[in-house]
Amino acid sequence: MEMPNLRGFKEGDEVRILDLFKLVFKKGMSKEFWNWRFKSNVLKEVQLQLVEVDTAIVAHYAVCPVEFLVEGHLSNAALSMTTMTHPEHNGKGYFKQTANALYGKMLNENYSFIYGFPNLNSHYGFKKSLGWFDIERIPTLQISSERLQLSSSNTSIAFHEIYAFDESHTLLCQKYTAEYKFKLNRNAAYLNWRYNEHPENKYFAFGDENGFVVYKKFLTPNGVEIDICELMVPSDETYMLNMLQRIINSNASARISAINLWMPMTDARHLLLEKIGFGFSGQVTILAYRPLVNELSVSLSDWYYSFGDSDIY
Repeated sequence: MEMPNLRGFKEGDEVRILDLFKLVFKKGMSKEFWNWRFKSNVLKEVQLQLVEVDTAIVAHYAVCPVEFLVEGHLSNAALSMTTMTHPEHNGKGYFKQTANALYGKMLNENYSFIYGFPNLNSHYGFKKSLGWFDIERIPTLQISSERLQLSSSNTSIAFHEIYAFDESHTLLCQKYTAEYKFKLNRNAAYLNWRYNEHPENKYFAFGDENGFVVYKKFLTPNGVEIDICELMVPSDETYMLNMLQRIINSNASARISAINLWMPMTDARHLLLEKIGFGFSGQVTILAYRPLVNELSVSLSDWYYSFGDSDIY
């Protein structure tokens, strides 16, 4: 058997990477999704490390490069995503080796930090072995469609469908996240890549000159639920209710059972959502990060997040 070879990406690796993904996670990932997320991301960079033994890829760690605004300045960062090891090679330290090699490479290429949403299977390893720090345990906010309809008024705002994002949407994102020091650079290029160019999920968007929303639908045993991925709106009850009611009205035939989203506790809109009737669903997600530069420090109130920041939604 050859010695393990730790290396970066080469064209054609994606075929064997996808084979390893299917073996480890017992489900497939399409080549179209892989290309969109890892090769055609907003920075157009592939950032991964893998371990190869006898021409077989046996371990792998990939992140998705993104632009962040850090205290008003553009900074390269990345969403931590696919860590996996072939079952026959567990316990050989490949997880830590691939991660540290990737972090070192990205530091040399002027990336500031890695962030992600580790589940309870990976959270321990990220903290104990890779130097990650927790930022927040994010509760999911949820409201039933019945409760929303009872508390809402008739829709009176003339929203329009959004089929392509432009500079006006960039400015709205900047306006409604202005108080946060750390946030994805939600410019038109990012919004179009994230929502309109996604090869598998169908997203819907509408708004007006004062705000916009992006959401998707998914089927549950209780009916269709709505995940709001971006809610760029003023802290105004009438406006918020009109927008939420528009979502329900636009999907009247789908029997919407609930609407879900994330909103930072420090955001004034969080309190407004509570007033409207949103409560905690019981689902909690960990937001954490790994600085690549020593001077980087993040507190809970610094970071703006939404469902769209995660690869799950």
